[in-house]
Amino acid sequence: MTIFWHIMSGMLAAECVTILLLCAPIRPIQTFCSKAISQVTSKLNMKPWMAVALVFIAIMMVDAYTTSKRLEEEAHGGQHEHHYQQSLSLRFRNQRNVYISFFCLFNLIVISRLVSIIAELEESKKKGSGSSAPSSKAEEMKMEADKLAKGKTAAEKKVD
Repeated sequence: MTIFWHIMSGMLAAECVTILLLCAPIRPIQTFCSKAISQVTSKLNMKPWMAVALVFIAIMMVDAYTTSKRLEEEAHGGQHEHHYQQSLSLRFRNQRNVYISFFCLFNLIVISRLVSIIAELEESKKKGSGSSAPSSKAEEMKMEADKLAKGKTAAEKKVD
């Protein structure tokens, strides 16, 4: 693998770890990762760098795809067994590179969406804590159940 594909593989591994941390059902980890990503992107002005990363990934993906198609066409020619095995090996590597670049591109989109969703949830949670009105059906049902439970305990105390 060339240095570019080592970089792509490292990016893919880092993106997968980031997605796992963002999707972890542990709320402090989610908020920490989301805030860390938001702070890093705002302080370093990451929008241009993200665009550069997207262009880099797209170029690598197109290159791997065209090379894979070229090798596939060359493999159909009458070759000796050794050359055929070598062309299959090269096709495998280029197909692997296509998948690596595709998943890197996909994961960048997923990470940006997860960060925005978590930020929206945190914002709605802050807005919801200031008002006394419930913000969802589940909270309404919970409040009604609490009122009923309090009413029953008060009625039981009166009977005693």
